[in-house]
Amino acid sequence: MFSPSAIDPLPLARPHRRDRRPPAPCSTTWSSGRENDLQRQPGRGEPDELALVDSAKRVHEILAATRPFLGFALPLLPGQILWVNLVTHGLPGVAIGSEVAEPDVLTRPPRSPREGLLTGRGLADVVGVALLITAGCLGLALWSAGRGGPWQTLLFATLALTQLGVALTTRSDRTPFWRMSPAGNPFLFAAVATSLAATVAGVHLPGLSDLLGTEPLGPLEWGLAVAVAVVPAVVIETVELVRARAEARHTAT
Repeated sequence: MFSPSAIDPLPLARPHRRDRRPPAPCSTTWSSGRENDLQRQPGRGEPDELALVDSAKRVHEILAATRPFLGFALPLLPGQILWVNLVTHGLPGVAIGSEVAEPDVLTRPPRSPREGLLTGRGLADVVGVALLITAGCLGLALWSAGRGGPWQTLLFATLALTQLGVALTTRSDRTPFWRMSPAGNPFLFAAVATSLAATVAGVHLPGLSDLLGTEPLGPLEWGLAVAVAVVPAVVIETVELVRARAEARHTAT
């Protein structure tokens, strides 16, 4: 009688045989300090830098929560919120991922394996930067509303400019961006410039401004928007510089 086992007896003789060979070594080990530091490359997953980007997203939630107390029926229209998200988290968000590693990245101590993605300091950065952006934007909008000006458009423009300034600070958590060569990430500067042009177009370009519900802004209003937008970026870079110097003194001792 024909029997399948006569052709291939192994599957029937040992149907539950398990492969006892040791698994191949993993190409990335989280216990290694160098691999951990590679995960810390600025622009490629640095948790504290990503926290700064995330803080900009929290501004919309704060604006929605504070509007009943400030007398604003609707701080930003839905189309304006979508446009701000598009110009600030579109091209700049992609360009941040093109940042090259800093020269000393492999000499830094590794992160603790028990440390979460969002550290206590990162959470403080998220809340602090979000509150700072919200205070500046709402303060300028209240000033404009008191003068009968286009406060909603001014809020829209200031919020977009502020987030573009924050995007520039994500290049490093130790070195101010004005001390870093633009050649390290030319895509980020091109993305910020493009997003800046898109923001201006959202205010002054016929058709698009009608779609977004914005009004033209004068030189004074644009100047104030730029002045307020620079403040969070300067504060972020100052805090990072102070932290870097404190870490350097601690390492030297």
